[in-house]
Amino acid sequence: MTRYLVQIRILGNTKVYLKDLIYDISKKFDVDGVTRKRPVPHISLAGPLSTDDEERLVREVFDVVKKYDIVGYSLDGFGKFSKFLFLKRVIFVNIEPSKDLEEMRSEISRRLEIFCKMQDHDYKDDFEFHATIAFRDITWKFGEIWKYMQKLPQPKINLTLLRVTILKKAIHEKSKILYEYDLMLKRKLDREQALDKQTLQHTLSVLKKRQETLPPDFWDVPDSEKDGEIFLISDTHFDHENIIRYCHRPFKSVGEMNKTLVDRWNSKVGKEDTVYFMGDLTLERENLDYWLGKLNGKIKFIRGNHDKGLITKAEEIQDRCPLVYKGNKFLLTHDPVRPANWDGWLIHGDKHNNSLDN
Repeated sequence: MTRYLVQIRILGNTKVYLKDLIYDISKKFDVDGVTRKRPVPHISLAGPLSTDDEERLVREVFDVVKKYDIVGYSLDGFGKFSKFLFLKRVIFVNIEPSKDLEEMRSEISRRLEIFCKMQDHDYKDDFEFHATIAFRDITWKFGEIWKYMQKLPQPKINLTLLRVTILKKAIHEKSKILYEYDLMLKRKLDREQALDKQTLQHTLSVLKKRQETLPPDFWDVPDSEKDGEIFLISDTHFDHENIIRYCHRPFKSVGEMNKTLVDRWNSKVGKEDTVYFMGDLTLERENLDYWLGKLNGKIKFIRGNHDKGLITKAEEIQDRCPLVYKGNKFLLTHDPVRPANWDGWLIHGDKHNNSLDN
């Protein structure tokens, strides 16, 4: 029988963050981790499983998935577990599922167990949702890696489920996408469509349109920190020579700009102050942590379109962040997209100072 996997591929900036984390661990500890093949950050929903009835497998999975609309989940810190008397140790990002995601996975499992050969964990009511970071050859370095992970900022990122994927693995072949169901576009995608960048951009644009209203519990957050000052800034663009001309910055070189940005930041921000950074720190993906390490304050980081590298020296937060300060509500974001049900302050980055009339 052919083997299959049902999973969620993690897309967008969070995919980049997880891939960079995987490569960072692999390089730092000289392990394959999950990099023996090109890593695809994902959350398993069922499998590996086996069946001779591929058509029914696809039909049953997507019959369940298409009943759902906006399904949320979040990255919530790091976790670990050991299997088979410590012979298989796994380090992962913990996934906190919504009730809808739990119900979706449970129904998929119940339907597939009728005609598929499945794994023991697929039957568990307390199924552990996770995205694997390292597992393959880490047994003897497990303690070192876990100690390192505890020093990193714990990810706290809210996400929306975009697609559910069915992978197919024939004997002696790599797993490949068989089909995906796109919850935003409400249709089944073949492998070519699933990997098409334009189709993904369409998916993301539909999501953005549908997120133009804020959920009722969005502002269920405590008032901001009482200790230290609170600062907001975006679009420093370290290392970006063209930004000097594009935004008429008063510098003769990128080196002068970089030094001035650091000096001005640190002359104003103390080590115990909080800084909300709303995207586009630097042009170079490998320099994110380099510049964060030079800047004062406890930095809460919203990624912009240029922020593609691994962030370990700041706390990464969701794309649209609620800030309650002295009883007043502010919506922080990189892109200036105003939700339909929000008419208060919107504090954003991205647009610089070259088109102030707009």
